Amino acid sequence: DVQYEVVRSPEGFLQYRLLRTSPDIHASNVEISSPTVSQAQVQSSNCHFYVINDSTTNNRPGLISPKATGGVQSNSLQNNRHIIVGNSKKRDEKRRATHNEVERRRRDKINHWIYKLKELLPDNGDSKSKSNGSDSKGGILIKACEYIRQVQEENNSLRECLKENEKKSLENEILKERIEEFSKKYGKISSENEALKRQIGQLRKGNQRLSEMIVDADKLANNFEYNSP
Repeated sequence: DVQYEVVRSPEGFLQYRLLRTSPDIHASNVEISSPTVSQAQVQSSNCHFYVINDSTTNNRPGLISPKATGGVQSNSLQNNRHIIVGNSKKRDEKRRATHNEVERRRRDKINHWIYKLKELLPDNGDSKSKSNGSDSKGGILIKACEYIRQVQEENNSLRECLKENEKKSLENEILKERIEEFSKKYGKISSENEALKRQIGQLRKGNQRLSEMIVDADKLANNFEYNSP
């Protein structure tokens, strides 16, 4: 008479826990006929455990043959372990291949933009720099840094020139305002000068008339003296 209890292990296997056996039944002669049985492992502690594998591995019934040491591992468990290890290796290889592909794409993208950067850099036609490896990625990055530094210095110089030009423009505006003021003053002076010229002309005409009148007066005086007894 055999009594046992079915227990599922954390790994997903079915375990038959042996509760009681009759004295005339030996474990080596017990055959378990079940569609889910392949081969079994017997563990001897306080009671026996019969570990049943999945039905997909093997549909043949297995014979339970415990060892004298109290622990027997079946070939199916070993195969399952090999399968688990193989699956783990496959996952690692797939993960490694995915990582390598991601790294390859990242390197390709970096190389692509580095050579795009090279196309933007001016070609100084220096064959010596080319022979020294300036076309390498490191050389391109060094040349790009130098070019960016040069452009920054030129931009700073241009900013200083713009500030100086703004200052000169302000000074020019001030000078223009002064010139306009001088022009207005000069125009006023010119008009006053013209008025003075006209007054001088009138005075000259008056002086000329006075001179003529003086001459006439002298003539009359002389004639008067000549005709007097």
